[in-house]
Amino acid sequence: MVDMRALTVALILTAAARCGGAELMGIPSDFPSFRVPGHEAEMQSMRQLFWLHNERNGPAATLWDQWMPAPSLWPALESTGFAANRRQAWYNTLSNRVIDKDGYVSTHQHASIAHPLGWPFPFWQQGRGGIGWHFSFKDTVGPGWRPNDLSKQDGWQLVGAKDEGIDDYGWNITLTEPNASVTPPPHPIDAPLNAPFLQLRWKATGLGNAQPYIEWRTKDTNGVSGFPLRSNPETRGAKTG
Repeated sequence: MVDMRALTVALILTAAARCGGAELMGIPSDFPSFRVPGHEAEMQSMRQLFWLHNERNGPAATLWDQWMPAPSLWPALESTGFAANRRQAWYNTLSNRVIDKDGYVSTHQHASIAHPLGWPFPFWQQGRGGIGWHFSFKDTVGPGWRPNDLSKQDGWQLVGAKDEGIDDYGWNITLTEPNASVTPPPHPIDAPLNAPFLQLRWKATGLGNAQPYIEWRTKDTNGVSGFPLRSNPETRGAKTG
């Protein structure tokens, strides 16, 4: 029987050995080394392997926080300033994780069409009864994680506003009168079960002292609820509610 664990390690060490010696790879002399008598070549390959993966082992999404700090901080590499810089990077990262008033910790992952605070919330098309419109795919995830085609303005109602068409950045609308509104086609949603959050990504210029807000109508009371739009630090200018 072949020990697959031993085979895997052998393949990794062989791959690392082919990358060249410590001098060729530019490994600083104070980067950690491993010494096992009679296995100098293997230990050199191990050192090269750690060096190859060392540079990118810094802070990332929150889900890695439980086990990434230790392996990314262990090299006492002082000659290049690495150790001090990496400690500062982790200090800044862990000190600025977003935790909302309900105790939810942001995932701090890449830009997404899901909730800006992280993966646990699904995309709108992954649930039952959700609804969404994408007027631009610029700087967002690719096919498979979003609809294949851009949305059209069909069914939307503009009051006191002019439709300026869709370009690479999205749907352009010019407000022409006070109290202007943009209303999507009606769509019943079982909230919060199937729609626990609403997200609107937009930007505007020349609004002055305007106070934009979002409203929705509830079926049980036939009343209208709403909230003002606010900036979210996770979305770099996008607006959420």
